[in-house]
Amino acid sequence: ELRQGTLDIAFIALSDSPPGVTAIPLGSEDLFLVAAPGLAPSGRGPVSLDTLVDATFVDFPIGWGIRTVVDRAFAADGLDRRVSIEVGDVATFLKLLRAGLGVALLPPSLIPSGGTNLRRRAVSPRVSWHIVMATPSERISAGAGALAELVGPWADRPQATSSPSESPGQ
Repeated sequence: ELRQGTLDIAFIALSDSPPGVTAIPLGSEDLFLVAAPGLAPSGRGPVSLDTLVDATFVDFPIGWGIRTVVDRAFAADGLDRRVSIEVGDVATFLKLLRAGLGVALLPPSLIPSGGTNLRRRAVSPRVSWHIVMATPSERISAGAGALAELVGPWADRPQATSSPSESPGQ
């Protein structure tokens, strides 16, 4: 839509910048395995993707940023995974995970802290998603340009690294 001129600016998860789109990095986060107690593989430390091939996943619909990143990570390792439930909103997503209906790979910004029975573990290899401000390369409207100027000071800033924990809500 950016290349076609029907959209002036977008804040999206983007792995590759397509031709005709200028992507300004805003931040990135590592994804963590998130599951109710008993669903994550035992042990401490990072969980390898190959140990998750038999897991049942809750995920966002195909085409959503996090889903694309996770699908590509499994494919890069030559692995298949089973997505049993697709859901388009974070609140329902987290309720399904709390109910023990599957596991997920999520960034810390979507994982509630405290008061939850969800556990999180790092994954190996490391899987990250990147948020960008995207505009058409050839032209930008006055409104989109003004918004880009406001957002600009936050672009390209180093991101804090979250350390994984196995305690509830962490």
